[in-house]
Amino acid sequence: MNVKELREKKSADLVKLAREKQEELQKLRFSMAGGKGKSGENVRSLRRTIARIQTVIKEGV
Repeated sequence: MNVKELREKKSADLVKLAREKQEELQKLRFSMAGGKGKSGENVRSLRRTIARIQTVIKEGV
């Protein structure tokens, strides 16, 4: 999801999306800790997506 798409969304939707992505990241980290996953790049992309969402929220769009 790019920044342009994020800026078109309402702030309530962005907060909800950020929360969902954080839960997804937590599940992914737990699965990696349990030895089930080898998806370090997915963790990285999720962290970056969350950062983008939080940046747009703080911009006040």
